[in-house]
Amino acid sequence: EGRRQFRNRRRRPQAVRLLRRVREIDPQALNPTLDLARLLRKTGSRAEAMRILREIESSCTGRPLRRVRGAQLRGSPTPGQFWLWLRALILRR
Repeated sequence: EGRRQFRNRRRRPQAVRLLRRVREIDPQALNPTLDLARLLRKTGSRAEAMRILREIESSCTGRPLRRVRGAQLRGSPTPGQFWLWLRALILRR
């Protein structure tokens, strides 16, 4: 909920700090991780965003995995990422 308070572009650094803190408390929290990855991509830290998505993907299955794969595809729209997303979509795992 705190993330919603920092929607303004000028407040992105505060939102990133807040979401990093949430990940310290619960590293497997899906929604804060996806929010953090999106904000990191917007601020130009695409490599870090992809790293945190890779960290969380191993603990996901089903719909959460599809959401992670979709975020990875948006972060790195390559044929390999598309295949991983499509595979998660088709296999439903």
